[in-house]
Amino acid sequence: STASLINRKISERWHAIGNLLTTYAAPFVGPDNPELMRRTHGLEMYRSNYDGWYNLAYAQSKYHAWNDQYGYDTTYRAFRFTICTNKGPLVNTVAFCGMRDGQNDVRYATKMYQLADECFKSGKLENIIAARKAIAWFRELPFPGSGDLDQTRAGMTYHILALMKQLGKEMN
Repeated sequence: STASLINRKISERWHAIGNLLTTYAAPFVGPDNPELMRRTHGLEMYRSNYDGWYNLAYAQSKYHAWNDQYGYDTTYRAFRFTICTNKGPLVNTVAFCGMRDGQNDVRYATKMYQLADECFKSGKLENIIAARKAIAWFRELPFPGSGDLDQTRAGMTYHILALMKQLGKEMN
């Protein structure tokens, strides 16, 4: 595990010796920046070949067990995924919403690659060409990810649908 750095070279070294690689605090869940959280906990880790991430979900402070108050010196807002409420459900933070969107981006990318693999395995030239187009498009995306993530997801959706059509799969 590496604390706060997402780097493909680090991933390659850990995988070369047969280990998995996760990260935490890349960044911590405190920033109310959903774009940052989506990018780092989504396609940036995916494209860097990380095996997962974890972050603070529970930490005890002197104010509240769920850390929804300020930190020990009352200068910094505490880290948290969700805010605990007395009589209602947990409330997602902006950071958590960004992380969830990042995981959805990973699901789209994974689905696109799974369909591309099916196209390659089919042995049909037109399927292989469609798969190569999808993979080439994905590899040409800005790395580590300075592009528009909504456009990226729309592009993945386009390629998923094109690959499904190519394979004759029903699209609901």
